[in-house]
Amino acid sequence: MQQGAGFEKDLLWEQGRGHLRTHFNIMAMILNLLLPWGMFIFTYVTLTSALRYELPIVAFVIFTVALLACAVCCLLALRIERRGQSSQWYGYAAISLTLAALAGGGLGH
Repeated sequence: MQQGAGFEKDLLWEQGRGHLRTHFNIMAMILNLLLPWGMFIFTYVTLTSALRYELPIVAFVIFTVALLACAVCCLLALRIERRGQSSQWYGYAAISLTLAALAGGGLGH
């Protein structure tokens, strides 16, 4: 397995089999599928539950914290991109989490 600049090659040659095998990061795929759903459900439930009507300031603070988490994810993706590393999963996570939080907030409001 060849490594360059701290990365593994995307296509790995299986020894003795004579064909190329694609290397997937399964954990990143699962997290980037489930975290946006969780963010949407969290923000939607926060802004549609009785919490919003009984303690509206707490509900909007929780929503603001969710948006701050999205901002941190965006900053992390930009930081990794500036280092010259592959930030595809981080960029996708930043965009999808932000859209999920905004959609949950918009539909829950």
